[in-house]
Parts: sequence; C-alpha cells; structure tokens
Amino acid sequence: MNSPVIGFAHKPSVANLSIETMEFTWIPKMDKSHIIFEQIDNVNGFDYYYYKDILIIPDPIPVSTSNQHKSIIINDLEIECTGSFVVFFHFNLIKGVIYADSLTFPEYILLKNNIECC
Repeated sequence: MNSPVIGFAHKPSVANLSIETMEFTWIPKMDKSHIIFEQIDNVNGFDYYYYKDILIIPDPIPVSTSNQHKSIIINDLEIECTGSFVVFFHFNLIKGVIYADSLTFPEYILLKNNIECC
C-alpha cells in the first residue's frame, strides 16, 4: 500500500524479525541512528503493509545471498522479504498521514503468535 507520508514517532519501541535467523525481538526506544532507520532512509521509497493497527516495513535493501530471501505470513497476509529484517510499528492514520509509533505489548504478542515462515 502506498501513502504519500509516513511520520515516525521519536524513539518508538518496535518489534523486529531477523530474516536470517527468524528471531522475533523487541527493540525499546529505537532512535534515528538505528540501522533500521538508516536502511529506510537510504532509499527513495519502500514497501509497507498493514495488519490491523500494525505497520509492517520489510527491509527495503535486498541482501546479496539468494538463500536468505523468504516470505512470511501473518494470517492471510504474505510478505516477501528480500532484505535482512522486517520491522513492526503501531500506527494511526491522522489526516491522511500514517503516524508510526510504539508497538503495543498485545500487538507484539499477536504478531509473535501468528508469524509463519514459508
């Protein structure tokens, strides 16, 4: 899905899925110098998805090893992952702007219990 603007909260707490290890972790208070934000800032645009009130952003920069490309499924939503991570934010749509904020604990548990690798 595409929208013209995504605004990110200051130091949001997010969930991160490592594509290489499929490890699902919590990143508290991620600041703008974190590698995830650096990857997002290094491209002109990126894919993102919605699941309930969760904004899902796969790493927009592909990795060179072809065996690392995977897909994940969250219920019926399939997401191709060509980079090294997928990051998860809570979001609100405010006057046409996507506001990405800290993921809630219930959202984290929901994701943890519903992410499948394929």
